[in-house]
Amino acid sequence: LYCFFMCFCCVAKLGIAQQTPQFTQYMFNPLVLNPAYAGSREVISTVLLYRNQWVNFEGAPTTITASINSPLRNKKLGIGLHVISDKIGPCSMNQYVGSFSYRIRLNSGKLAFGLRAGLYDYYYDWSKVDYKDKADIFNSGTSTRLLKPAFDFGMYYYNSSFYAGATIAQLSTKSSSNTTLLTNFTNQLAPHILATIGKAFEVNSMITLRPSAVLRYTNNAPVNLDLNASLL
Repeated sequence: LYCFFMCFCCVAKLGIAQQTPQFTQYMFNPLVLNPAYAGSREVISTVLLYRNQWVNFEGAPTTITASINSPLRNKKLGIGLHVISDKIGPCSMNQYVGSFSYRIRLNSGKLAFGLRAGLYDYYYDWSKVDYKDKADIFNSGTSTRLLKPAFDFGMYYYNSSFYAGATIAQLSTKSSSNTTLLTNFTNQLAPHILATIGKAFEVNSMITLRPSAVLRYTNNAPVNLDLNASLL
């Protein structure tokens, strides 16, 4: 359902790279991809996802995602909240994010604009790393915590059988560290662009085919296209 990609190296300096979450079942949790989705179902909507990958492998990834969104009394406005807890090896990340959307009528559907703000809390336990060089500066049983503000912008158009959206995620870049080993350490997350599209085709009175796609782009990484389809 969900996976993070993280790499780090313990050499003369430390480098950390973190991508946005990737979902294979993104169509069931669109609020995490686009803040403009908040309130678009016109009712209170909640999602809870749990993923435990590579069971019985030490340090295997586990992820919990919970989200809720709803329209406000003013039907043009919507709000949402999602929380993500992700653990893999010596690294863990908690994400707390709130979304706000404004929707206008456009032809047979609605066009929404969304803003999202929150906090990423990264934690690295260096004692859980298997060091080839036991004299490595990080092999001291210490830990590192990085707190990073998150700001995203999204647009989302939808009607009863079609949707399309675009998001610019991670508009802020710098984080700070609280460890004495990393006095001058900061990490930087590059902005990501995500585009989504989906359409429902009524095969007959009982069957609907719903293909969808997500396109992801960021600098210094290959373009990623995820194609999917569901049969209802």
